[in-house]
Amino acid sequence: MIDKHIVIVIGAGGSVPYGFLTGDRLKWAICDGLQGDGSSKTNGTLADLLNRSGFSRTEMNRLRDSLSQCAWFSIDEFLSQHTDLQPVGKAAIAGVLMKLENLAQLTDPKDEKGNRISNWYQLLFRTVFTPFEDIQKNNVTILTYNYDTSLETYLNTAMKASYPHKPDHIQEALKHVPIVHLHGKFVDHEYGEGIDGGITKKCAEDIHIVTENIDNNPEFKRAAQTIWEANEIYFIGFGYDPSNLKRLPIESKYPPTSSGSRMGMSRPSLNLFGTALGLAPAKRAQVEHYFKEKGFSIALGGPNEDAFAFLTSTQLFGVR
Repeated sequence: MIDKHIVIVIGAGGSVPYGFLTGDRLKWAICDGLQGDGSSKTNGTLADLLNRSGFSRTEMNRLRDSLSQCAWFSIDEFLSQHTDLQPVGKAAIAGVLMKLENLAQLTDPKDEKGNRISNWYQLLFRTVFTPFEDIQKNNVTILTYNYDTSLETYLNTAMKASYPHKPDHIQEALKHVPIVHLHGKFVDHEYGEGIDGGITKKCAEDIHIVTENIDNNPEFKRAAQTIWEANEIYFIGFGYDPSNLKRLPIESKYPPTSSGSRMGMSRPSLNLFGTALGLAPAKRAQVEHYFKEKGFSIALGGPNEDAFAFLTSTQLFGVR
């Protein structure tokens, strides 16, 4: 049983082992997917999907040309400046990412050469969801900035295959470890199944980019309370974007919903851990300085450590 309040914060890098893209690669996947002139040769492409979602070729061309020529690293940064292109931009994000959903890659992840790679979702399952009778006793919350539902899908699949329990018992156990999507998530479709224009547009309407004013959303309010109550926070595949960090009130002295006698409550002791795969030395120093100014230190992984390697080096995940 986990006797501490654990919070796991997942960024785009956390989904990369399961076939998804980080910001810069997503940007260029969208640009490449919108090439062409709208003729029949584009059937099955992102352009065809967005056309069936109700977007005009003019909108798609404006998005493609401006996005490919801009100096921003990600489409989120780009859309924060081009608010008029947000509807088609969000649909493009949904269209690219949902096409990457692959159930086989979740359960048996492989690299681009077909070699098996470490599965940190499996490590999470072994740490948090075993034994079955302890799941409801564990105090673990997962906050994710990702739109995809790969983690929920993996956990649901793994639980059904790992335990001979009734489906309703499995679902009840999963509810004890909430997964909160801070920027929305892809819904109304079966993971890994085909998508159409209607599904793409619906999913696009349910997601938010990092610069949108969503601090008062229920998800962020829930995250603020959870962060304040945490004893340990693990950042996985996180880019440590200043805007994202600012929305996590790690330094808060009082509960987010404090009033009256609750003002006297003290913040629990807090330890921070985070992956740093590919993090340049200057960025690493910047991240460490950010948390130091808040009154905390963060134990960062090595620049070549993926999520699995990093987590196994921690006491919580490494002793399972």
